Amino acid sequence: MFRFDAVKANTSHEIKAGIGELLSGRYSDLLPSKKDAQILIKLNLNSNMNALTGNTTDMRLVAAVVAFLKKNGYTNITVGDGTNSGFYRNRISVIDRLQINKLADHYGISVKDLNYSNPVDIDFERGVKASVAKECIEADLLINMPKLKTHFEAGMSVCLKNLMGCLVGQANKKKTHKSLASNIININKKVKPHIHIVDAIFSMEGLGPTRGTPVKTGMVFVGTDPYLVDLMCAKFASFDYKKIRTLAEAEKRGIINKQYHDYVNNFKFEKVFRFKPPKAGFLASFIHSPKRQKYFLAIRNTPLFNYVCSTKIDGRG
Repeated sequence: MFRFDAVKANTSHEIKAGIGELLSGRYSDLLPSKKDAQILIKLNLNSNMNALTGNTTDMRLVAAVVAFLKKNGYTNITVGDGTNSGFYRNRISVIDRLQINKLADHYGISVKDLNYSNPVDIDFERGVKASVAKECIEADLLINMPKLKTHFEAGMSVCLKNLMGCLVGQANKKKTHKSLASNIININKKVKPHIHIVDAIFSMEGLGPTRGTPVKTGMVFVGTDPYLVDLMCAKFASFDYKKIRTLAEAEKRGIINKQYHDYVNNFKFEKVFRFKPPKAGFLASFIHSPKRQKYFLAIRNTPLFNYVCSTKIDGRG
């Protein structure tokens, strides 16, 4: 029923060999039969911080996946993400800053900022509609490549949380926070990656996703079920899954059941870590409490507040 693999990934050779072995073996049945099939590799480009900080997907891992697909004759490959709202709002290209565009040019593939994609509506809580990128819905093969890191709002960000980057533009990302855990699950109901490849080469602990501390964990995790993979990542990090809002909500809904827990409990990692939790300061904790966040968002989303938060205020737009 479940598919999950843990691969040592301390060097470029280990990364390339491990990915090649898995994609040509246990996961080969998920690869499209047509070589011109639409393949989208959804990265985690949260910020303009390189992978060694524990914030973004490692380019060595991206290159290993792309090289495998190219070697096996696939011709229609796109890498992309709907990058962080703050950068998007100020028209700063994280894709360019991290040189994802140069990787794409090297391999002769396409790159896409999903913030600018054609939208497909999905249902959020309380009758709200949000829009995800059309490419995420129509891909013949969708590969989700999150970074393993703690997150001060969600607890931890891995497979489930990474799909927030499928949302088109800031307006849709804002809607998620009104019921964060539930709406992340709503995205995962509509957007269903075929394979999840988690970058845990350098992870992040503490005040993630941007102010935490990098941890050299030296692993890549591969699986097909985002709930299972996220649970396994929590075990690897010795992190209480009940403090990860998406997993707690999924268990409450009955998505995560005894079968999941039995599998996780019986799996033995060669080595585990003990991640420090994401402890925010008093003000951030107060604002981002699920009970108060909707009131803050009502203020945050006003034109005046958006202008104040923009770099344009000091003339460096």
